[in-house]
Amino acid sequence: MDLWFCLHQMVATPTSRIQIPVLLSLVFAMGTGCKRHFNANVRSTNAQNEKCDAPQPRAVFDIGSGTTKFRVSLVKRCGNNVRLEKTCFYSNGPVPYSKNLVGPAKEIPATLVESARTVMTGLFNEAQEKMKVTCPHVGDLRKVPMRGIMTAVFRDAEFKSAWSAKASMSQFFTSLGKTDSVPLKVLSQDEEGFFGAFPVLTIPGIVPSQVAVWDMGAGSTQILTFSGTSAADAKASLLVANKVGTGTFVSGTAGGVAGVNARLKGKTLPGPGLNFQEVATAAVAMVREAMFKGEVQPLSPEQVTSLGQKMVFGIGGTWSGALPELLAFKVINGNTRALDLEALANLNVGALNSTSYSKQDVARLAQELGALDEAGLIAWAKGSKSEKFAATLSQSAMLAHAYLSNVPVERIIPLAVGGSDTAILHPDFDKLAYWNQDCPAMAAARLTPAQNIAALCAMPR
Repeated sequence: MDLWFCLHQMVATPTSRIQIPVLLSLVFAMGTGCKRHFNANVRSTNAQNEKCDAPQPRAVFDIGSGTTKFRVSLVKRCGNNVRLEKTCFYSNGPVPYSKNLVGPAKEIPATLVESARTVMTGLFNEAQEKMKVTCPHVGDLRKVPMRGIMTAVFRDAEFKSAWSAKASMSQFFTSLGKTDSVPLKVLSQDEEGFFGAFPVLTIPGIVPSQVAVWDMGAGSTQILTFSGTSAADAKASLLVANKVGTGTFVSGTAGGVAGVNARLKGKTLPGPGLNFQEVATAAVAMVREAMFKGEVQPLSPEQVTSLGQKMVFGIGGTWSGALPELLAFKVINGNTRALDLEALANLNVGALNSTSYSKQDVARLAQELGALDEAGLIAWAKGSKSEKFAATLSQSAMLAHAYLSNVPVERIIPLAVGGSDTAILHPDFDKLAYWNQDCPAMAAARLTPAQNIAALCAMPR
């Protein structure tokens, strides 16, 4: 029995609040049930006295709803702890799954899967080349243990289509010449939120009850908050979970602004016949509907007040990728930057605000980008790290502006951490059974009656 099974049992009803026994010392429960816990990458005063194994390489593909990321790191086991030694490679490429699902059933087209394999091949080859400098002793990347995590779009897509896409991407590794198994695990929404939030809990000096982690990707949004004042009593609660991400914002029809979204589909903001204020008003209304009346996890007025009193960390492609890069690039906020796991290991919590950006910064960026057509966006972003995402930058900024307009959060601290960090540090990294347990979560995401889940997961695919 693992933590994710225990978590699923705790959130069997939509109105429940998730009580995850996270512990700052993270807590992947195994073996004897939900009471056995393992620490992962948490600094302690006696860390220097721990006996550690020699560093070993691990690699993870994080296949998101809009972006595919690839990370190769050296980690070492120190007792029950798994610690990051060095990041050898990290990069990403756009694969817009959430904006390209086909038909009412939301099938993943074969052409998109082929594009994904091309992006993954490029990232793999880039890593192999750059690691000749960063981690030359690792050698052949094909021999490095590798895992993959897949997020919202693979839960939402038509079941057989999602499994077919997953199988095709698994075959990709064989084409690279890897001979060992590379499992791809589809995360439940609960797992996705926690995989993204966990690295925040490793920051020295963090008090769990004083922080929130806001993860906004292309296909979904989660906000996690924590109770407790120390590693010994920390627990997590899923404050918000909905399906409005940067991709669904463009192609969806959520809330009361279906007409506006239909006009936006396939276009950059503001689009023909739309002005910034019209789009902003529609976006704010759409997000308000998702946050306060959402079918997954709505936000109560009391929780809104509580959120405004916390230090809020932003993860995911919007909060930690496009926004800090563009704010610094155009000197709207020249000090902001997204810190990665290695930087956090050597930074005290008191220094984090100096890297944050404000609600006003985001509003200014959204308004500036909202006045541009696609050619203007490409020219505006030229020379920035976000240049390859230029056509969607205005949507990202607009959606961030819409979310911040609905809650009393004044500043976002961007962190370039996420699911791949947690996967790299996972103490069950070597246990294939853990990574292969994803079909029930995928089936449940489709509201399949419980008695049919086992049959659905046994179907040929």
